Amino acid sequence: MVIKLSSKNWHSNGTTFVRGFCFDNENRLLQGDDLLAYFSDICSAETLSQKLASANGLFAVLINSNDFQALAIDATRIYPLYFTPSGEVSDNPHNLSCEGLSDKFVLDFYKASGATPEGRTLIKNIFQAKPSHYAIWNPQTGWEQYPYQTYCCRLQEEEVATGQQLLDVFDNVAERLIRSCGGRQIVIPLSGGYDSRIIATLLAKNAYTNVITYTVGKKNSMECNVARIVAEALHIPNYAIDITTPDTVKYCYSDKEEFDRYYRYIGGYSNFTWMFEYAAIKKLQQMGVLSSNAVFVPGHSGDFIAGSHIAKAGVTPTDNACNLTRKILYLSNEFCYKNRIRNDIRQYFENMLDNGATPYSAYQNYILQNRQAHNIINSSRVYEFFGYDVRLPLWDRQLMELMRRLPYSQLQDCCLYNNAAMALFKEFGIDFVKPTTRYNPSKTILKHFVKRFIPIEYIKQSMKGDLGEWEVCQPLLDELVENKIYSRIKKPLNSNTIMKEWYLMKVSNGKG
Repeated sequence: MVIKLSSKNWHSNGTTFVRGFCFDNENRLLQGDDLLAYFSDICSAETLSQKLASANGLFAVLINSNDFQALAIDATRIYPLYFTPSGEVSDNPHNLSCEGLSDKFVLDFYKASGATPEGRTLIKNIFQAKPSHYAIWNPQTGWEQYPYQTYCCRLQEEEVATGQQLLDVFDNVAERLIRSCGGRQIVIPLSGGYDSRIIATLLAKNAYTNVITYTVGKKNSMECNVARIVAEALHIPNYAIDITTPDTVKYCYSDKEEFDRYYRYIGGYSNFTWMFEYAAIKKLQQMGVLSSNAVFVPGHSGDFIAGSHIAKAGVTPTDNACNLTRKILYLSNEFCYKNRIRNDIRQYFENMLDNGATPYSAYQNYILQNRQAHNIINSSRVYEFFGYDVRLPLWDRQLMELMRRLPYSQLQDCCLYNNAAMALFKEFGIDFVKPTTRYNPSKTILKHFVKRFIPIEYIKQSMKGDLGEWEVCQPLLDELVENKIYSRIKKPLNSNTIMKEWYLMKVSNGKG
């Protein structure tokens, strides 16, 4: 195994390499040399699996001893690892030998969802560690990946939880978050939803005062107005970042060398070029409000564990593999899809259901492994690009395990999570319901089906939001038009399409 690491945040004793942090079974914080000691002296897959299953945090590990070679990442994929069939390993896929674009299945999957399927990249011979997996290297047979945890749940594993139990877990999550940040400035991207509000409220409840928040959105948008009210009630500074102004857009792309490094870093041959947080952080740095050792704490992925994806898709306890596949295709593969993708997803669901997983937990596991870890969480890597640490408290193992075991009745309409959130907010007078529309799965699926056949120009305007995504992506769209991927008449459906197509263009041209 040939190791080619780029980040300066690795700790090593020569045979074991670790980065990140975790809490062990005794709730001890392990980072630096302590994390290295935790993963040292592992000489078998069984021991490695046990260590990984007990680690609660964000981490990556490489083991390169004479008798055992392996790598692993946590459930979030916040620290991705890449490898080739010849045994090269890196945290930067651009360090590895490249043999051209991947096969049609991977490219079609990327075009459909905005990210590559788990374990693959847009490059033929470059693979990556799957979330919650470890990979074993054998010089004779190559790499084999194995899961060490899953979000699937069997019916006999389910446990009804009370709102107080969830509130108690929230308290434990806050304690671990605070301990891991060690008094440093915490920066929360505060939206109009519940997830980031929960994090801000937990910090206020525990009197952690070194906190600021920011909100990306147009002036007087719902997101900015709700965030301002919440921040004022919690006595936390809030900065509204309007990324739609011409000066902000120009500043975002002003440093071409930095931007080129960024899109390669955030893309990693796997994901589209996420622009919103990039623009926001550059603006915050320009304003001088960030400490050099700040820790960014976004609210990913509270809506997921609450059950929102089940509600959006109308997943039921009786869904079969075909129904689950159809719902994934229309709601997660929003751009397009091919029959081979459909067959691959259906095979996944058939395997999960045959192994006893409930339909709704199998659906959530698919979302977790693909959309959440490979796409949503990848956007949080922007913070590390600028030199800041990241914490993802709503991915805390104890919290996710409680939510994983919930019966369908407590996930339906996100009832347990939302009720607990309201109870938490009430003490601070911010227990107001977020502006939302009740999910109508049939209507949503019909909309996604119909939009495949309606000319883009008829529905494009309705897709614009209040974040300013169209404005900040305009330079990317201009480049797509210049390269004749789009015309001035035929335009993309939404900003995600722009970022997705632009990055694929760069990779295809050998500049990814």
